[in-house]
Amino acid sequence: MCKHIRVVRDITPDNHLIHLAMKSPQPDKRPKDFVLLASERPRMEYDGYQLNAVAYRSVLYKDLPELDSYDRSHVISSGYILRDCPPDDEGESEDQMSCEVTYIHQVGSSVMPFMAEEFLGTSDLIQKLFSSLCNYLSQST
Repeated sequence: MCKHIRVVRDITPDNHLIHLAMKSPQPDKRPKDFVLLASERPRMEYDGYQLNAVAYRSVLYKDLPELDSYDRSHVISSGYILRDCPPDDEGESEDQMSCEVTYIHQVGSSVMPFMAEEFLGTSDLIQKLFSSLCNYLSQST
C-alpha cells in the first residue's frame, strides 16, 4: 500500500533516485520507506522481441536521511524486464499490443510483509510502478 513514490533526483536521463514510502500491513507498525536507485536500460532486441529493463536497489543518500516517522528498509538488486508480445490472431492492433513482465525481486525479512501484499493483490504499488513505467516507455519510443 503505497503512500507515495517520487523522483528525488535525476542523476542521468536513465538513472533516478526515488523515495518510496509504504503503509505497514500491520496497524501497530510504522510505515517503511526506501531510497532507490532506478536504472532504465535502452530498449533492445533479443530473439526477435523488443525488451525493456529497469533495475533498482537501495542506496544511501545524504539529502534524504532516515525520519522518525518511518522505518528505513532496503531492497537488494531487483528489477523488471518487459517483453513486447506480438499482436494476437484476433485482430489486436499495433497500439493495443500487450507485454510480458518478468518481475525479479530479492528481499530480506523486513520487506517480505509488503511483498506478500503485492502477490496477494492487496496493494497498488506494482500497478503504480508499471503505470509510470508504461508512461515513460510510451514517451521514449
